[in-house]
Amino acid sequence: MLRIVSLGQTGVCVMLREGELATVAGRCHWNNPEEARRSALTANIPVSDVVIRTAA
Repeated sequence: MLRIVSLGQTGVCVMLREGELATVAGRCHWNNPEEARRSALTANIPVSDVVIRTAA
């Protein structure tokens, strides 16, 4: 299962699988959590409902 991490300082989102940066459809970062979730679901990869947000 993927976890979405919203990086507050940069404004981008990444996804982690077992603590490592995940690549989905050739991408490793997205502009917002919804876009990241859509990419994972389109690729039929389970994704957590919880978004981890880092401090700004």
